[in-house]
Amino acid sequence: DTATPTSDLQQENQINVKSVQDTSKFWYKPSISRDQAIVLLKDKDPGSFLIRDSNSFQGAYGLALKVATPPLSALNQPCKGDPKEQLVRHFLIETGPKGVKIKGCQDEPYFGSLPALVFQHAITPISLPCRLKI
Repeated sequence: DTATPTSDLQQENQINVKSVQDTSKFWYKPSISRDQAIVLLKDKDPGSFLIRDSNSFQGAYGLALKVATPPLSALNQPCKGDPKEQLVRHFLIETGPKGVKIKGCQDEPYFGSLPALVFQHAITPISLPCRLKI
């Protein structure tokens, strides 16, 4: 066998990204609204997420993520409606010539595809509040 450890690792990564792509039917919901995303996620475990097409930004995606604790900005305001809705955070995924990335976070690299972004954020949260649960 002439395979080097590096090529084994690359092959393993390709397999993992492929398996994440196969799960996209569970987390990619292109046509649901922000409010529908909140309803779907508010009773789920932290790390549960979905990605949808952004209604506000043409060609971008919205990542809705269930977190364990509300953002600091929500703690200072009186809670309107279901307090669990405060636990669903929203992030914009922008697309460009370099690929896709979570907008507004300097630590975030570009990824070649949504499944690649999801796979990496399932391993490490980078700038998200928690890891994604696939």
